[in-house]
Amino acid sequence: MKNAFFLLLFLFAVSFSHAQIMGEDEVYLDGDKIEAKFQGGDLNTFYEFVMKNLDKTKIEKEGQLLCSFTVNEEGSLKNIRIVKDLGSASAFEMIRVLQLSPKWQPATRNGKPVATTYTIPFTFKRKRN
Repeated sequence: MKNAFFLLLFLFAVSFSHAQIMGEDEVYLDGDKIEAKFQGGDLNTFYEFVMKNLDKTKIEKEGQLLCSFTVNEEGSLKNIRIVKDLGSASAFEMIRVLQLSPKWQPATRNGKPVATTYTIPFTFKRKRN
């Protein structure tokens, strides 16, 4: 396939922000926190969702695309950002796919839902025949 790309590596270098509770400037570093879950699965399940829905013809070049988003207290993806792109078409395509995401099970701290921010890298390489 001309200009075909495939995902070579999905890094688990996911950074989790500390969930904020009670005030925008108040950050809790301790307490029982359970991370958000994508449709009862883990980040591999989310990765599969992204790859199934991503139009790989929109990935313009090899490299790493870095996206960031917040799973809010209701489980919706908010504050979707492309931190590092591979061209504007690839950035718009990743945003489109992230906006399609079904609700997650939100993260909890001490039994209460909290927002959590994820930064996830996707690395693309040109398919060699």
